[in-house]
Amino acid sequence: MKYYVDGLASSPEALHGSFQLYRAFGATSAQNAERMSRRLPMPVLAMGGAESVGAMAADTMKLTADDVQTLAIPDIGHCLPSRLRTSSSRR
Repeated sequence: MKYYVDGLASSPEALHGSFQLYRAFGATSAQNAERMSRRLPMPVLAMGGAESVGAMAADTMKLTADDVQTLAIPDIGHCLPSRLRTSSSRR
């Protein structure tokens, strides 16, 4: 967590950029609604940390895809990339 806090505190631009995701929710919601009008023809792998969203990512993808595989990764929370590296190295 300290790594992320230090990164955001490193400059006003970093902090500003981190908020852009939330500022774009309105546009993203409209884009997602339009995308749902066409089913995805390819297989989809939906991953989530078991300690956070788990199978929720797959449930969401099933709204627009027929062939959805679910991977809920044990002992992982919200941020897969930062935790997966350390989790997979323990096995």
